Amino acid sequence: MKEKTIIIQASIILLCLIAGVLWALNFPYPSPLIKQFLEPKQRYPTAQIVEFVNNNSFPQDFLEFFNRDPERTPPPGNNLVSPADGFVRQILQKDGITYLMIQLTFWDVHIMRSPVSGIVESIEEDGLLHFKSDPNDIILLRGKVAPVQKILTIATPAGKIKVRMITNYWASRVKVWTHMGKQIEKGERIGQMLAGSTVVMELPGNLDLPVNTGQQVVAGESIIFSY
Repeated sequence: MKEKTIIIQASIILLCLIAGVLWALNFPYPSPLIKQFLEPKQRYPTAQIVEFVNNNSFPQDFLEFFNRDPERTPPPGNNLVSPADGFVRQILQKDGITYLMIQLTFWDVHIMRSPVSGIVESIEEDGLLHFKSDPNDIILLRGKVAPVQKILTIATPAGKIKVRMITNYWASRVKVWTHMGKQIEKGERIGQMLAGSTVVMELPGNLDLPVNTGQQVVAGESIIFSY
């Protein structure tokens, strides 16, 4: 009985030592022992993600988290859905076009989805640096460094709709999973962006959208407009 007690006590001490070592090795970030119990923003703090990017070294657990691709169920009916997960940063109407900016954080799903059914009319790319000269074009990220911009134009019965995928300083590329001439369905996966990024939808007409600045939206499910 005494030997059994000693073994149990020794095991507890050993586990405590292991926990202490893991905590020290990962300080000031969470220990691997508790990561799975934390919310994403606590599991991967901003400063740690910045280190991953600057060192171009991403641990496998973070890559699995970042590249997650949950299934989505688009709502039925004649409507447009959000092309990205994130929050509505800005809505702007100018020259007969309604712009909707969706800001993604490091912790959002980065799989892009088509907001509507239609035919991919074009896929354009802006260069390594992209600046907008019009001071009113905040919605298009005037003056912000954008290593890559991919612009998908989708021909639909409601007119031509553009999805502008814009990376920020920390991102390096945009993956597009569709091609010109393809018939795509509402909610279908169309690409992926890396790190925190921005998506801008360009909709024909001055539309009264049923979403507000600061609202969280979900790609392929949140209704942006009904027609």
